[in-house]
Amino acid sequence: MPNFPLPRSGLMALAATTGACVAGALVLSATRSGDAAALSSGTPIILCLLAILASALTGTAWQPAPSGLSPLQWRWLAARHGWAATAPGAMAFISASRIMDADPAFCMLTGYGAGACVESLDLSPALLDDLAGNAADGGGCTVVTRLRTCSGGGLEARVSARSTRVQRRTGILLLITDARPMLRKRDLDETDPMTGLPGRKAMERHMATRIGPRAARSALLSLDLDRFHAVNDLHGYTMGDEVVCRMAERLRASAAPGAIVGRMGGDKFAIIAPIDIAEDALAVAQAAQDAICAALPIGDATLYMSSGIGICVAPDDATDPDTARRRADLALYRAKDTAHGTICRFEPFMAAAAVMRATLEADLHSAIAGRELFLEYQPQFRAYSEELLGFEALLRWRHPKRGIVPPLQFIGLAEQSALIGEIGRWVLREACLEATRWPSHLHVAVNVSAAQFQQDDMADVVAETLRECGLAAHRLELELTESIMLTNQARNLDMLRRLRAGGTPISMDDFGTGYCSLTYLRQFPFNRIKIDRSFVRDMVHDSATRSIVQVIISMSEALDVAVVAEGVETTAQLDLLRSLNCGQIQGYLFGRPAPIAYYADLVARSITAHPLPVMQIAS
Repeated sequence: MPNFPLPRSGLMALAATTGACVAGALVLSATRSGDAAALSSGTPIILCLLAILASALTGTAWQPAPSGLSPLQWRWLAARHGWAATAPGAMAFISASRIMDADPAFCMLTGYGAGACVESLDLSPALLDDLAGNAADGGGCTVVTRLRTCSGGGLEARVSARSTRVQRRTGILLLITDARPMLRKRDLDETDPMTGLPGRKAMERHMATRIGPRAARSALLSLDLDRFHAVNDLHGYTMGDEVVCRMAERLRASAAPGAIVGRMGGDKFAIIAPIDIAEDALAVAQAAQDAICAALPIGDATLYMSSGIGICVAPDDATDPDTARRRADLALYRAKDTAHGTICRFEPFMAAAAVMRATLEADLHSAIAGRELFLEYQPQFRAYSEELLGFEALLRWRHPKRGIVPPLQFIGLAEQSALIGEIGRWVLREACLEATRWPSHLHVAVNVSAAQFQQDDMADVVAETLRECGLAAHRLELELTESIMLTNQARNLDMLRRLRAGGTPISMDDFGTGYCSLTYLRQFPFNRIKIDRSFVRDMVHDSATRSIVQVIISMSEALDVAVVAEGVETTAQLDLLRSLNCGQIQGYLFGRPAPIAYYADLVARSITAHPLPVMQIAS
């Protein structure tokens, strides 16, 4: 068998590579346009170039065997079996599990010729039996399957078979059409198949070449879309994929010359850009943010997206790619914790904060068993009579070394880990047990985090806890924030109705600080809403804020929903709330969060107050 190695030097190698690129472009065009016939009806030259490209990428020499049949004989065979109209791209004659003959296109496409085993094409024995059986019956067979080329590459192709006789030998005539190159794992790692951007592996390689102690100054940006999960939940994953692709196009178009944009996975991107001075990194980030924030019309919807962006400047902030990537991510986390659309550059304190967070998360695992968690209670009153209505239970953590850890520092850690379920159940049980020691007219309010509420057994956990503790359902109030309703709305509304049907009042906490408070009030009749402390703080000196508070109270009266104002700290605030007809109050003016023993006398005095029912549960 003659050997035809791929040319490797000079002008011949350049010509081969150029031809392969042209073939790849033709295949890509046919694939994107959905015109499968465009590839199947192409000339054998295209198939030859595909084989050359595969050989060039793997360094494997192409070794076809000469065909024993003339081109005219191959065309006659195709016409005899009704394949002439399809302009076949590759044909081979098989007998006794071997390729007895193959046309030039088949040799070019697969790298195999006469004498090769059929199994070399990676055709399974079962598929070969089906092909042989159907072909022997005279009916023929057509399947779409994967083929392995001589170079080790892969093809996805339509394979047809007919029983025939060639040169007095009975066998199977194979026809390969619609052949498309398959990306190997290495290719998938290098190029993101959805967006066409460099993938994670490719970006890591670029980081290794552009970031180092002697490398020119560059900015590494880590980007993560804000509220992307809401796009998937509200519009579906197909639109979510479309958003990712459109954002990839925008980032690529807005990138400065010499910058590389890549997709790291999900809705996370990275940009490596050359800069002259460290301050230029902010301009790179702002250009990316502007591209993302522009209105995004998709179908009948118009989306307004934003992104958290973390910046690490090399070599100023990091001198190796691994450290640069970690620090860009730390800056991204800081940006995400601050507000939507925030840009942050890495600062040394972020690394220390990350270490502290990791340490706290580890310590939190032993906090329950070590009895380090405890509850404090803040009283709630009627605004006019100052009659005690109940208490809000607030979680606290007494760390053995750090002392009292602020809730903002560990609640988020619990939500991000699997601990939130266990901690949430502990808080619920402790609060219900404590409430059973109070007079029956007092209620206890317990905060429920968004992560805790997403657990499917939430309603069952509440019912079981009430039953074990012996507390009436109407004496437990669950406080939810509006963030709970931003995702899985249908599921969350169903869960709220299940809780409400069990007799447990539901309160919307921090009302007015979310996105669609009025929508939620219309969809679900909450028992009570709590005006956020920021409105209470500003209403005395700001007329606009005072008007908002007045509207909230008036609207609640119309909906027959109770209102409690949080954060009441001065008599001026109390007087104004009373004048606006706010029914209930809570704040430092009447009592700070404290162990329940601190309020023992207050609880005892409430027994003789003959209060009205605290909460009327709507049927």
